[in-house]
Amino acid sequence: MRLPLCLFLVLAACHNDVSLGGPNTLVRVDPEPNGPKLRPTGGVAIHTGLDRDGDTFLDDNEITSTQYVCNGSTTVQCAGGKVLTGTITVRAAGDWSQLDGVDCIDGELLVAGTTGGSMPAHPDLRIVTGDLVIAGNSNLTSLAGLDQLRRSAATT
Repeated sequence: MRLPLCLFLVLAACHNDVSLGGPNTLVRVDPEPNGPKLRPTGGVAIHTGLDRDGDTFLDDNEITSTQYVCNGSTTVQCAGGKVLTGTITVRAAGDWSQLDGVDCIDGELLVAGTTGGSMPAHPDLRIVTGDLVIAGNSNLTSLAGLDQLRRSAATT
């Protein structure tokens, strides 16, 4: 009786899945043109999967899930204050500090692979002109840290 139970525990401990997050979980965001999936303005394809070959890049054969996000139909622009430009990536707890005092991100905000259960408050952040992507955060249970965000081009 002990042998099957031990075998089950060993097998369960070795299992890894994208839905669980973890160090091998990767996210890749690719531009997606106007077409059957994203009309009329195109958008992005958000791919997730496990890095099976250890090259820290999500290869096409490693993709296990894809979500599509349409570009917004109206232009979103920053309205002053402290502005960060480009793709801002949050992958660890320390990365949140780059958003302290920021009013606008003129670009994308990608929150992927974090291990925390909540986001710290960023009351000044109100606008993201590009995509807001939150994916592969297995313990994240609340988006309250971004509750002041009022405008974004696209959100998933």
